[in-house]
Amino acid sequence: MIVVHPSQKYFSELGLEYGIFGPWPVPSPVSPNNLPPTAIHLPKEEIKEFRQFIVSRYLRSVKWSWKDALLYALRNPGLAPVSNEEFVNLFANTPFGRFLNPTLDPRDITTFKKLLRTKQEKFFKVDFSAMANLPLIGKVYCAPTVSLFAKKPDVGLQVVAILINDLLLEPADGHAFEQAKYFVLQGAANHLIGCDHPRLHFPMNAINSITKSVMPKAHILFKLLKPHLWLQLPLDFAVLHHKKSVGHNHEHEIYTPFPWKMAGFYDLLSAGYKGIPGNSSYPKYQYPLQCPTIHTDYGIFLRQYYDCIHAFVDKVLSGIRRQDEHVLRWAHYISQQVPGFPDPSKIFEDNLFTNAVTTFIFNVSVFHSADHHSYSGESVNQVPLRLRFPPPRSKTSSPIDLKKGIYRQDVFRQYMATEMFFRDFPISKLADVNYEFESVQLMRLNAQFREDLKKNEARLTVRNYVPLEQIACSIQY
Repeated sequence: MIVVHPSQKYFSELGLEYGIFGPWPVPSPVSPNNLPPTAIHLPKEEIKEFRQFIVSRYLRSVKWSWKDALLYALRNPGLAPVSNEEFVNLFANTPFGRFLNPTLDPRDITTFKKLLRTKQEKFFKVDFSAMANLPLIGKVYCAPTVSLFAKKPDVGLQVVAILINDLLLEPADGHAFEQAKYFVLQGAANHLIGCDHPRLHFPMNAINSITKSVMPKAHILFKLLKPHLWLQLPLDFAVLHHKKSVGHNHEHEIYTPFPWKMAGFYDLLSAGYKGIPGNSSYPKYQYPLQCPTIHTDYGIFLRQYYDCIHAFVDKVLSGIRRQDEHVLRWAHYISQQVPGFPDPSKIFEDNLFTNAVTTFIFNVSVFHSADHHSYSGESVNQVPLRLRFPPPRSKTSSPIDLKKGIYRQDVFRQYMATEMFFRDFPISKLADVNYEFESVQLMRLNAQFREDLKKNEARLTVRNYVPLEQIACSIQY
């Protein structure tokens, strides 16, 4: 005889996915004050799917990709040269463009005062100050950097200077400047993976788990979100807490490429979530209710997809009456867990409901996929996660030996990590999304959305940072 807990029976009758036995978010067991809430009590069926679709791929990569990684490392030892043009391009035409910050803090104005030349130039800083105090593994170097870029009309982006530790370098400083560029790129790669991209992952866990726990499965909002919830919770749990996580960076694994010990992983996550007071490049996390502002073509690309998703979501949610009790309860619980998420008193104001839902769908599908697809194509030898030489200490530094700039094992590890974790492997695709709507009107909207996505890709006004066929529905790699 199967005994059903009366509370669970009650929730089942309400048509909920999980009810009280769902994966409710709890304070981070690692650092509750510095990291977002996380779901740790995961349903067995979700763990089973994670093992079936994701862990199995990891195991295949460990078994087979090491040969390609070894061959690549043998053929491509050390660092590759990075010209100033290539250096600028990495911030103008990749996901690194998110780091271009037009706000110069008082300290930056003091540092770069002599270089802030004319009002015709628009200045940006790229700040990787959080690289300063990371606990490092042996014989690996990092350094805090703040780079100044200028954008002139009809000229484009140019690098003006790099502050590394307390040394201010300009392109005319030759070998020291060339050396500093690699520390900037190292900071960019580690920040993308450990600081900025995680904002697309971990704050979304509360929305994912609460939706499954309080929204009736027949509700339009649940149906709209369901395809975008798949596989995220067990994947994020594994990244944060599993002993074999790439983020934990244990040296006995063959795919761990980072320069820091495990505590460094949480330090960067904290810098991206808690922020660094007084530094505009490290704001405290707030749930975004609009498309992110990125001052490059990458931002334009994201905006065009965001607008496409927003138009669809707005039409779907128009069928939900204002003050819907399920939406109010959903917003109540999420707003307690996710800073900046509209609470019940605000969720139906202006366009906040549409904006909040659009942000979630956009973050876990287009934004997440674009980051992975674009970053995974960058050269291991130009954008290293580790460096094996110290930062320059004077403007007259001697030239570095690029072949010794990173070890073959560093190249091997970063290649393996790219194949296993950074490269995009969509299973369920946004282009094929099926919301399982029941009304004819909503099914037509679903079909029209798929068509609109194709039209959006065809009329992109900038580079296509990820093909539509490579955009996953959810966080699933």
